[in-house]
Amino acid sequence: MFSFIKNKRKCAVCHNYPDKFVPLVSYYNQQTLKFGGKSSRAEFLNRKEYTCPYCYATDRDRLCVAFFRKILGDRLDREAILLDIAPSVPIEEYFKNNRKDVTVKTADMFMDGVDYKSDIQDMKEIENESFDIWICFHVLEHVTDDRKALSELFRILKKDGIGILLVPIDLNCKEIDEDPNCSEEERWRRFGQGDHVRRYSKQGFLDRIRQSGFAVTEVGKEIMGKEIFKQNAIPDSAVLYVVTKGSSRFMTKII
Repeated sequence: MFSFIKNKRKCAVCHNYPDKFVPLVSYYNQQTLKFGGKSSRAEFLNRKEYTCPYCYATDRDRLCVAFFRKILGDRLDREAILLDIAPSVPIEEYFKNNRKDVTVKTADMFMDGVDYKSDIQDMKEIENESFDIWICFHVLEHVTDDRKALSELFRILKKDGIGILLVPIDLNCKEIDEDPNCSEEERWRRFGQGDHVRRYSKQGFLDRIRQSGFAVTEVGKEIMGKEIFKQNAIPDSAVLYVVTKGSSRFMTKII
């Protein structure tokens, strides 16, 4: 029985053991091909094993929760407030069911039922240094001015807090390609999705993070461990970009 379980995947969010995770739907690849899209090499995307069949956590949700399990320990010395921007239901459920010491708030410009109906480029509803933690996954590639958004993310983070950033990074790109005014068809061709306004290079993304005032730590396989990556079908190249304003009370377990 043990060897049977050991050879399966194990979702970091719900702790179920699927034989495999569910592939990403083919729509995105079909659309990119339809409009003559550029070939790309995603830093963080497992098309073949994308979603958990039990809790619907994506590959990035699974690594994010594994990271939180690693850094938060059993109980925080003082409670934390977390903001999830364009919130993930599996991540919300993880905190609701497992972390009574973390209060989760949500923000999005278009989604119903969030705590803040907010434009990430101007989060006037949120006061300075309001959050111990924030998560911002696959948002910046959608907004007209990602520098303004990063500035706002810097403003709302507490001095000893952490933010977790992800954007679709194309490892084939040498520099950021962006144009908020191009057509939907052109966006599919250049950026890989009809509602994206830029394609990030890795160095370009790192530069923008640092220009906003953050220090950044790349949390990948070396920090999280081979077993976590294998169990959750995380690509070897995958990275969580963890940002701070300096020293953080949450990073002592990995730095």
